[in-house]
Amino acid sequence: MERCCIFCKENGSKKELSVAGTDRIQTIIESSKRRSDALHEDLASRLLAEKHLEVLCHRDCVSTYTSKSHINRHLNKLSTLKGSGETSVEKRLRRSGSTTFNFRQHRLFCGELVKNVLTLILSIRIVGGRLFFVGQMRPW
Repeated sequence: MERCCIFCKENGSKKELSVAGTDRIQTIIESSKRRSDALHEDLASRLLAEKHLEVLCHRDCVSTYTSKSHINRHLNKLSTLKGSGETSVEKRLRRSGSTTFNFRQHRLFCGELVKNVLTLILSIRIVGGRLFFVGQMRPW
């Protein structure tokens, strides 16, 4: 029997190693299958070869490994790593990744390009002491 924890691979110098029996090994195998790692293959083959298999592990290591909440957290982390390009939440755009905004060519609120741009040219004329605003529409 190995003198180290099957999870963290440390010996019992820091924490006391406990013996996990066949029932606890079955729980570890089920957790390993849910986590999709290879630990269950090794333990299942060893359990078939030896009826009363016992392995050493730290209590907190095996509790963390078999915890449903830790398994779900691990699966969520794996799914975000695998599907990082297919996330449902859009990432925030950075200034370096976008083009320069031009008020004459882009719409203010949506940022789309404006197809037909007409400009209003205002000119101010003073005629007889009065101000006149003259506007002309020209294509951009």
